Amino acid sequence: MVFALLIFFVFEVSSSPDSFDYDYSLLELAVKLYEEGEFESSELILRTLINDDSQNLIAKGHLAKLLYIRGSIDEAAKLSSEVLKLDPDNPEALWVKGNLFYLNGDYFQSIKTLDKILKQGDYFDAQLSKSHLLLELNDVRGAHKIFSKMVPSEPLYLENYYILESILSDSKKFGFALSGDYSMYSDEIGISSNRFNLRADFYFSNARMQMDYTNMLIKDTSTQYSGNILSLNFLYRLNAFIGIKAGRGIVVLDNEYRYFGGGTGDILIPGGTLKLSFSRDVLFENSELMANKINVDRFRAGLNQKLSSVFELNSVIEYRIYGDDNKALELSVSPIYYFYRKPNSISGIEYRFKFMEYQRETSHGYFDPNQFVSHRIKLLHDIQKGCLFYIAEPYLGFEYYTRSGFYYSAVSYGGYFSVGYKLSYNLLAELNLDLGNSEGYKYYQLGIRIGYR
Repeated sequence: MVFALLIFFVFEVSSSPDSFDYDYSLLELAVKLYEEGEFESSELILRTLINDDSQNLIAKGHLAKLLYIRGSIDEAAKLSSEVLKLDPDNPEALWVKGNLFYLNGDYFQSIKTLDKILKQGDYFDAQLSKSHLLLELNDVRGAHKIFSKMVPSEPLYLENYYILESILSDSKKFGFALSGDYSMYSDEIGISSNRFNLRADFYFSNARMQMDYTNMLIKDTSTQYSGNILSLNFLYRLNAFIGIKAGRGIVVLDNEYRYFGGGTGDILIPGGTLKLSFSRDVLFENSELMANKINVDRFRAGLNQKLSSVFELNSVIEYRIYGDDNKALELSVSPIYYFYRKPNSISGIEYRFKFMEYQRETSHGYFDPNQFVSHRIKLLHDIQKGCLFYIAEPYLGFEYYTRSGFYYSAVSYGGYFSVGYKLSYNLLAELNLDLGNSEGYKYYQLGIRIGYR
């Protein structure tokens, strides 16, 4: 292929030597070379053009794009930034910038940047990048709309085009997923439980419906009771920027019916995602809560901010109103640093600050301290190697609070651990363990999950 392109170049020179534009034709040759996957030859030509003319922004834009494709992310970012300062509409530099936003998790800015390219014309690479991004946001309808305009012409992107075509073809079908899990829970204050959960997911285009059924047996120091929970949730992605969820459920405990439900909206914003939610939950984890028939209304706002490719910040504020006329405010802030990040492997460290304040102490069966404060360091490992995947999130911290007029302080520790195996493309099995000494007591929960999709 390289030889054929060079023959074409020589033919162009010989056929019209007086009117031949060497720089422009060399640029065309470089572009054709990297579209054919001949990256080294293309890079050599582009760097030669830039050495001859340091203000050749078109060549710089193409070189930035080539470097990004080859994995030289830092150099590509620097070069594209230089180009955009002088030529804000350069499509190649904008494509690099849009993909850099995507790598950093800033999907809002990534979409806006790719749209700047698409306003100039139907650039195939920008269409391809945006379609994949919309699919990741579950905006299947938006991805279909872009795909319908795409005309594959560049060999470099054909494989990704056919992958996208296959995914979108499957999205037109009615999808189904099923999972079941069983867990055993025990803590030092005498509460234990056994739970079996079955979930079915149905999805088509931008819509999804979730059905959950849970059967449970709960014991504490004074009694034992069984129950069933049935819930139904609807999720819909309005567009790339807004998603909504609404649900309703029923808890049946010893022939007594109690209802719960709520709604959530998530909004894509510059640098991250804002989530707003309201819910009414039923508290039934021990006999005291059962006897007092306490519900809790939660008003919650959460903000996830992608500060860079390795830094992330999560903030949550929640206001709760309990059925026994108690109220609580909870605030948590969690910066995360990822020191290792690959497509199937993530490792990082998280610091979490948490504060809780209750209006009064009730002794009605739930943890209601006064001015609870905790500091926690957690290691994050989420690794997938072939069919095997595992999660390890151990933590260590310190917490203090007052209750019944006494001051308490303690070291908190524990973690969540999971190991799983993909038995086939559609089937997986997972074993998980959640344990700790936190918020006033020690506990552990062991579970197993089977999933099919």
